[in-house]
Amino acid sequence: MYPRGPNTNNNDKQGGYHIGDVVDRRLRVVGVNRLRGADAGVMPDVTSGNANAPTIMTGEEAAEMIAAENGMKLATLVDEGR
Repeated sequence: MYPRGPNTNNNDKQGGYHIGDVVDRRLRVVGVNRLRGADAGVMPDVTSGNANAPTIMTGEEAAEMIAAENGMKLATLVDEGR
């Protein structure tokens, strides 16, 4: 499970591994229990702009998936902390 090839963008490591090859659609790393890949590496293409916002969104989506798989709603947990 290694990246397919060198990354052409030295600033942001995007597209290093691909959904279906290294992680599944639920961002679970194939062949490794209890590990998710929720960073810029899962983006299929290198973005033309800064990768910060899409990377944050990927992490937020992963958090929602993990909460849902455990019978929770992330928004409810966040509201309880106020």
